[in-house]
Parts: sequence; structure tokens; C-alpha cells
Amino acid sequence: VLWCSSADRGLHWLLQQWPIIKQAVPSATLRILYHFNYGDLDKVEANSISPQGGPYHHHIQEMSQRIRYMKDAIKKLKSLGVEHVGSVSRQQMVTEWNEASVFGYSCDTVAFSEGFSCSSLEAHASYTVPVIVGQDCLGGIYRHSGAIIIEPPINNHLQQFTQSVIQGLTDLQFANNTIESCRKFAQEHTWTQTAMKLEEIIII
Repeated sequence: VLWCSSADRGLHWLLQQWPIIKQAVPSATLRILYHFNYGDLDKVEANSISPQGGPYHHHIQEMSQRIRYMKDAIKKLKSLGVEHVGSVSRQQMVTEWNEASVFGYSCDTVAFSEGFSCSSLEAHASYTVPVIVGQDCLGGIYRHSGAIIIEPPINNHLQQFTQSVIQGLTDLQFANNTIESCRKFAQEHTWTQTAMKLEEIIII
């Protein structure tokens, strides 16, 4: 299973469900790609005061709680095949996508900020089953792409998300059918195709 997104996008949900996934698929591993620059956010407590003298915005406080959880969970789940790889080159990224079976995107943003998700489209283009929460714009963009779309908020659909990840890892026919549809969608949305559509808009 691959995670490829920033720290504020809902990784904590995938980490929470990982022991269940691991129990169902003992050979499963979770590789987390992205450099998480936490700064001092993990030191922000609920109702604490910002350097400007007022209370921190609740988005900052939520992120601080998520960061503390993620740092602790990644450490504790290491023995269950969880590895925070960090930032990688584009060449390494190709290898990661080629080796992954499932893109487990438990997306849950602290504010409306997920407009497209290049990682989700890269999952479509590779031989990877995208299990995506339809947060913000993602539900509309990938609704008919072939990806497994979980309705937001994920905390109301955790069992469905978890079972979809497990099915992507264990059901070969399901995985192949999903990948076939997703790759067709990706081929219709390459950089070349997107640039051509943009040029048409500009010319008009």
C-alpha cells in the first residue's frame, strides 16, 4: 500500500486502520512517501496561544493533534511493515508505483484544499488500485474514473475504506478490472491531452 501526499491530508486514518489491514493481509506493507516538515506544529496544544497573542486557529490545533498521532503511530507500527520513506526522486517514484498494489488515500483535509490530486491520477496511470475518499473536489473528478471512491467524511465510512484496501490487495480479478478502467481514464488525461484542452480554451 502506498501513501503519497502531505501530512495534512488524512494519513492518520490509514495508520489507525493499518493493524486491521495487516491482520487480513499479513504480507502487506505500507510505504509513506513525502517529506513531512512538521516544524513546531506538534507543540501546539488545544486552546494554546499563538505568537501573535491570540488563540491558534482550530485548523492549526487539529494539525498539531494529527502530527502527534502520526509520529507516534508510525514508530509503533514499524513492526507491522509501516515505513516513512520520505521524499524520493521521480525515478524512484516510478518504481514505487510499479511495486504498489493499492493507493490508500484516506483523504480528510482540515480545510477545503484538495482540488485535483496528482498522486491519485498517477495511481490511475500505474497498475495500482486507487482507493480514494471523495473529499473536496476528488469525488467529482474521479467519480467515473474506475477508482474506488469512499464518500466523505471517512470517519463515517472507515469499514468500507478498510475493506476496499484489503480487497485491492487480495482479489486479483477485482484489482485487474479496477486497474483497466483507471488506466483508460489516465490515458484520457495526460499532460498532452490537458494542454490541448487548455489551448482550446485560451484560443476561444
